[in-house]
Amino acid sequence: HVSGTIGANGDETKGGVTGIAPGVQLLAEKVFSDNGNGGAFEDDIIAGIEHAVTMDADVINMSLGSDAGYVDEEFDPVQKAIRMATEKGTLVVVAAGNSAYSTKNNLVQSTLRPYAEDPDIGTVGAPGVSPFALSVASYENTKMHTNAISDENGLTIPFKDHTQFGPSYNFSVSKILLPDTSYDLVYVGEGKKATDYPKGKTNYIAVVKLLNSYSTVSSIQFTAKSAGAKAIIMIPPANWPDYVTLPVTPAATPTASTSKSIGDALLNKMSSIPSGQYLSMKNIGDYWVDNPSKETMSFFSSMGTTQTLDFKPEMSAPGGNIYSTIPGNDYQVMSGTSMATPHVAGGSALLLQSLYEKGLTHSESTVLKSKIALMNTSKIVMDPRTNSEIPYSPRVQGSGLMQIQNAIKTPVIVTNSNALLEQSGAVALKEIGQNTQFKLNIEALDAPKGKNNS
Repeated sequence: HVSGTIGANGDETKGGVTGIAPGVQLLAEKVFSDNGNGGAFEDDIIAGIEHAVTMDADVINMSLGSDAGYVDEEFDPVQKAIRMATEKGTLVVVAAGNSAYSTKNNLVQSTLRPYAEDPDIGTVGAPGVSPFALSVASYENTKMHTNAISDENGLTIPFKDHTQFGPSYNFSVSKILLPDTSYDLVYVGEGKKATDYPKGKTNYIAVVKLLNSYSTVSSIQFTAKSAGAKAIIMIPPANWPDYVTLPVTPAATPTASTSKSIGDALLNKMSSIPSGQYLSMKNIGDYWVDNPSKETMSFFSSMGTTQTLDFKPEMSAPGGNIYSTIPGNDYQVMSGTSMATPHVAGGSALLLQSLYEKGLTHSESTVLKSKIALMNTSKIVMDPRTNSEIPYSPRVQGSGLMQIQNAIKTPVIVTNSNALLEQSGAVALKEIGQNTQFKLNIEALDAPKGKNNS
């Protein structure tokens, strides 16, 4: 998935994926076990970094980490490896983490906004807290990949597959509905009783409209399975989001979700069909819809700051609802700062290529200047909860959303003259109420050799 975002060269008009830097050369440094234990050992991560540097990698993508990272090379030797990689001329881009802020939970409504009197809520992850790493937060994709069914008159119903179980379960509705095959749609209410379903009918799509929230919909799925349904399209209740990830079981009828408005339009159409007849639809495959959370920072993206009050995360990129490649010659939507990071890694490869063409060398200076250029040219993300009048806190978005064309085209970089180069793309204000003074330098990126470029 990460590699596809960086460098896939598929045909998007045919359902494929084109990465940020198609044609880029990829190195796969395996640091996780095949046993699925969910973690990686520090020595394996360090070995992967060191080998990538030995192979003269320009950029390292690290879609991994641990929450609430502590800035300390002795405590976290991976941070030392990142510094050493930077000194050798390799930019290391790291996921910020997916833990929002430390006081947030879904049980108490008041925690959904942090308390001003409790500022120490940062969860930004290690090893991205290293001053030499480029820590990336997640922004929501504008569009969201779905699949869809459609009738002969053009009525289209997009739906979201549930792919969390893996291909071995064959649970994706888009996979079990054959192409060029018509399926009858049957409305079954909430679908909890056998009497909700048609007697003796098989190979149809059951349309379920949930009226209440449930901790699981497995009983509905098993009832549909016993009643001969091929698949379920489920319309969420009023208090659930559109295209919600449903609490399903992979052991019963494959189930997908849709949006409330599209579901209601479908039910209106079905209600106009004469009794004893059915609305029939075919699987038309890939279909893109507006992301309900578009133009926002992802709710899960880890906030800064570090215990040293440094500026982290440093920038943002799309990480919410990202469609990319997965093993088995397939594609899937995933969300996380792990998905945001490869956007920046791919963009960094393009930026470094442009800097090399300007005469800069594969060096620590070039890497850090590229990091600064990315931060300087990022677009500040405004918070729609304030009618887009106030930006998201830098603790959430860093310097803003990556604008790779601007980073490539910028003739200068602006740096904080009071900071070391690895931290000079930002001014950390440190303690609240503390007076902070800073001086900025402007340096040309493409000045002719021998000329003063500062």
